[in-house]
Amino acid sequence: MQVNKNEFKFVALVNKKIEPGVALNAIAHASIGLGAMIAKESFDEMKLLNFIDKDGTSHPHISALPLIVLRGTSGNIRRLKREATDNGIKIVDFTKSMTGGTYLEQLERTSNIWEEELEYSVAVMFGKSEQLNPLTKRYSLYR
Repeated sequence: MQVNKNEFKFVALVNKKIEPGVALNAIAHASIGLGAMIAKESFDEMKLLNFIDKDGTSHPHISALPLIVLRGTSGNIRRLKREATDNGIKIVDFTKSMTGGTYLEQLERTSNIWEEELEYSVAVMFGKSEQLNPLTKRYSLYR
């Protein structure tokens, strides 16, 4: 089986100060948002495969691309979001204000916080490896 070097990849930068369960929830929410954002224009680049097990059961839409999970601070996530946006890279974030209560309460709570005061939980992005690597090389893997 020939494996090509990946031209594209996914990267998540997680706030190292939040608990693992909260981090998983934030990554899931942001990943759904990112998938919805890029599905039409980047479907082929996402390399979504259908894995078939020995029983013939289908396990669809699993990307062949890496999803690199890194750790940083809320401030790091804010900076990465700005840098990615400035470079035209698709990125979706999730903040602490988006948890607890109903989604209506979350919307209201978020609308009452200045961006510079938001506590970022995660940002997930997708793009060409050559564009993402310079923005993410300073961060360590999430463990």
